[in-house]
Amino acid sequence: MPKKGIHPVVHSVTYVLRNGASVELPSILQRVVPYMLQTDPTSNPLWTGEKKTLSAATGQSAKMMRRYEKMGFKFNPDQDEPAVQKPIQQPGQQK
Repeated sequence: MPKKGIHPVVHSVTYVLRNGASVELPSILQRVVPYMLQTDPTSNPLWTGEKKTLSAATGQSAKMMRRYEKMGFKFNPDQDEPAVQKPIQQPGQQK
């Protein structure tokens, strides 16, 4: 038999989504003012399927391209694979 009086009282709390819709869920918190959510299933790209576009001029890929261009590689932004300007020498190879 479960003990009586050890379980918290469950209240109804209102959560307001970004699009204005509200949802009531059970909670042990007693709150009169509704929670205003900043991220919810209607706005999060993981749930909506929207893709975040990144600029080619900024970010880690641009940093890597700038670093390798200094070493002599030339990247063509229209192709997926880089066009090599000079051949790469493997360790131990003779010219």
